[in-house]
Order: sequence, then structure tokens, then C-alpha cells
Amino acid sequence: MSDKEEEELFCGLIEPTRKESGCISYELLQNRDDPTDFTFVEEWETDAAFENHAASDHIKAIGPKLQPIVADPPDIRTYLAVK
Repeated sequence: MSDKEEEELFCGLIEPTRKESGCISYELLQNRDDPTDFTFVEEWETDAAFENHAASDHIKAIGPKLQPIVADPPDIRTYLAVK
């Protein structure tokens, strides 16, 4: 899969995710120095909304498509806003 195809695959998650209940923001970032490195930055109203997102059909469907192309498992980190 080319970098462009990988990018399109990730971009396909944006619209359905932004429509999910509890989604405040959902952005896809690409590393300028390594175009194969993508990061989603997400903000959710509640932990339950985030958990529902993780269990959504579009997130579950992308897993098998990503397995052959990703080097490492997803690095999922959660943060609290300081201010």
C-alpha cells in the first residue's frame, strides 16, 4: 500500500468519527519528516464516548486493513486538559 493509499484509509475515519456522539474534535496529523507516521488527536466529552468510538463499526473495520501495513501496534495515550 502506498503512502497516499494509507493516508486515504486514515482520512476515511474522519467524517464518521466527527459525527459520533461525544466527539469534540478529531484531527489527523502527518509527520513532516516521516510521511508514513500518522497521529490522530482526539477530544471526547466523556470516557464512555471514547470507548464507544473504539467499538464503532468504522474503527473495527479498519483494523484488518491496517495489520499488513503498520510497523507497530497503535500507541494510544489519553490526557487530561490542564487548563
